[in-house]
Amino acid sequence: MNQLSLSSTYSTKVYINLDHQQDYIHWDSEEVAKNKRTIREIIKFLVQSKSQEALFYCMAVVKKVNAENGWHYVSCTDCHKKAKTIGSKIWCEGCKKEFSSPTRRYRLELHVKDESGSTIFVVFDKEAERIVRIPTTQVYTTEIKDEDDEEDVVPKPIKILLGKTYMFQIKINPNNIFTTKQNFTAIHVFEDHEYKQLQHEQEEKNQILPLK
Repeated sequence: MNQLSLSSTYSTKVYINLDHQQDYIHWDSEEVAKNKRTIREIIKFLVQSKSQEALFYCMAVVKKVNAENGWHYVSCTDCHKKAKTIGSKIWCEGCKKEFSSPTRRYRLELHVKDESGSTIFVVFDKEAERIVRIPTTQVYTTEIKDEDDEEDVVPKPIKILLGKTYMFQIKINPNNIFTTKQNFTAIHVFEDHEYKQLQHEQEEKNQILPLK
């Protein structure tokens, strides 16, 4: 049986190359191998764990995009947390500020599955935008407005995720442990071919590598 272990530090760092406008990642293949888990093993960790934090990697396929809770949220332009829409104004309770125009960010609830089971991975904002490849505002403007504001419908650009395999970097925190709703936040998502390419190049070079 695999021995579950905690990761106290993040093994993935993202850098920006301003000259080429590309994302770069320092990929620690040993850390990934050490903390790679199946969905069943991640859930088992939650059952056995107390107030602890961990970072795991999980390869899974997207079976469904849950839209019951929407696929985006209106956020504060300062803290990026969810804001309330009051009439024509946007109010952030945390910052105690009012905004006139909404900032929309992705919040995708992905129903994922591997050989051991299934669960929900939640992907936010820029990480979701990277795999959808279209900004949130553009999807909202071109898709939702054409469908009479049916925000519980999954827009076509987001449906491209269905059936695809990704490597999810999952962050476990006390919120996962003490909640009855089973879902996990994915702080990074890599397409299957991206992960395999990075893994191969890391073995050869062991240096900073481009995502694209």
